Amino acid sequence: MQYEKGARQGAFFLIDVLFASDHMQKNGDDIEQWDRYWAYGNIHSFSQVAGGNYQGAVADFWRARFEGLADGSRVLDVATGNGAIALLALEAGDRLSRRIDVHGIDLADIAPEEQVGDPSLIDSLKRIRFHGRTAAESLAFENDSFDMACSQFGLEYSDMSRSIPELARVLRPGGRLAAIMHHADSVLLRATREELAQLDFVLNDVKLYLRARNLLRGMSDEGRSGGGGRPSPKLQKKQRALQDAMQRIRQAAESSGSPKMLLGPARYVQEIFGALDQKTPRELLGWLDEARRRVMANQRRLLDMTQAAKSETDLQEMRECLTNAGFGRVELALFHPEDGAILGWRVEAEK
Repeated sequence: MQYEKGARQGAFFLIDVLFASDHMQKNGDDIEQWDRYWAYGNIHSFSQVAGGNYQGAVADFWRARFEGLADGSRVLDVATGNGAIALLALEAGDRLSRRIDVHGIDLADIAPEEQVGDPSLIDSLKRIRFHGRTAAESLAFENDSFDMACSQFGLEYSDMSRSIPELARVLRPGGRLAAIMHHADSVLLRATREELAQLDFVLNDVKLYLRARNLLRGMSDEGRSGGGGRPSPKLQKKQRALQDAMQRIRQAAESSGSPKMLLGPARYVQEIFGALDQKTPRELLGWLDEARRRVMANQRRLLDMTQAAKSETDLQEMRECLTNAGFGRVELALFHPEDGAILGWRVEAEK
């Protein structure tokens, strides 16, 4: 595909700097992309692929682990997001008439009971104790206070040389750790890399937002809105530049099996220009800038996912870390459904 060349060259690892004045600080403390993602009400990390909570092999895995919990057990969900796995733990307890005290921590600023739009989940979310801005490397819980620690696509984002000893500290003797982590060659991460290539094409190859901004600014400078009179040659040139960007995006989308990251930004830019009969070009510049910020935040989030993925070598280092922290019966294996597609790594251990 047309946009793959830039991806192969690693171009999508660059943060778009079209609007350098508000360039986000790019370091370990920059999690604005995750704040935004959870604030949109997404239940889990791949809500763009499947809505609702996890289903299939992932849900079956967690239900089987939670069904072994005794009445009164305490569960800690690490990197909980909007509570996908925490909800499954609560659901398992309810199904078996067992009281399960569920806590969810996340480094992002989360408030699932306010952010998740599904009204059927609100009562359950209110029963979970969420702790935002909480690092897995520094847990504000007492020693030996949980029966199980779980994590779905979350533990691997932490410094596991510090987070694993912390989990060992807060787990009771006999407590269990279970996690599913990103695999660099999983079907999910392959799709993520494809999405990153598409966003790079939109942001840095065709420069959709730069061209749209230039046109809106030109219209504002000429005092124009949606119609009336012939635009100046300079403005016509800016119109053609945006039309060219849109055409290239459509062409790239035609050769993609999943063009969402191409067509989504293009459609929203079209909607912005469709509002010219209601808003001034200068007002719409604010809409455009927010749209660009959202896309850039999504780009950084997807990049985080690819960087968090673990190799087999990483897993062996994790085994050593688990053993040194006092975990036994350590099991590390590929996690995949019956069709054989790799979804991640499965990690289980007992204190």
